[in-house]
Amino acid sequence: MANEIQIIHDDAAETVYATVRDSTGQWYAGSDAQTFAISDWATFDIALTEVSAATSGNVMERGTFPPVATGYYFLDTFVQSGAAPAHSDYYLGTDNVYWNGTALVPASSAIWTVSDRTLTAADNLNIPTSDNTAYAVLKTSASDVQHTAAPHSLTTVILGTTESSLSGLVWTVRKTDGTTFVTKTLTSDADAKPIVSVT
Repeated sequence: MANEIQIIHDDAAETVYATVRDSTGQWYAGSDAQTFAISDWATFDIALTEVSAATSGNVMERGTFPPVATGYYFLDTFVQSGAAPAHSDYYLGTDNVYWNGTALVPASSAIWTVSDRTLTAADNLNIPTSDNTAYAVLKTSASDVQHTAAPHSLTTVILGTTESSLSGLVWTVRKTDGTTFVTKTLTSDADAKPIVSVT
């Protein structure tokens, strides 16, 4: 395995390197998965070398992807400013990639790479149907999502109809444990019939 990482950089005079991390927050020093620590930054770098040495202008940089397990990874690139890689180095960008053990491809192109086989009923792709999705939404309790849901979400609709009260012109929507989820200020209308509570 060699030179699976390939990028174009716009300044040949700069030293560029890469790092690899996964969706669980692990960073890789070779094949060794580690919990991120700034003090270990220099151990995470993957050296990138120019394909054809130049002193200025665009240049192609290549490097070897570490021998990690097959899967999806984040490939970050940086410009090294000092004698060694440091967490203060200029960040160039991130690519979401899929490593199949021998080659590196964009993550999006790895989702449906099935041209070499026919899918059968035995292939469990875990693709939810519309019925599955509807059932999951309808059976999920607001208490399961109320601590992370946004005020402008369906959780407000559910809690607003089952766990709310009106005091003056302040509508308080509560979580199922009685704490406040969100409050709204209402505008009154003398010709309307006010709703004072929902039970």
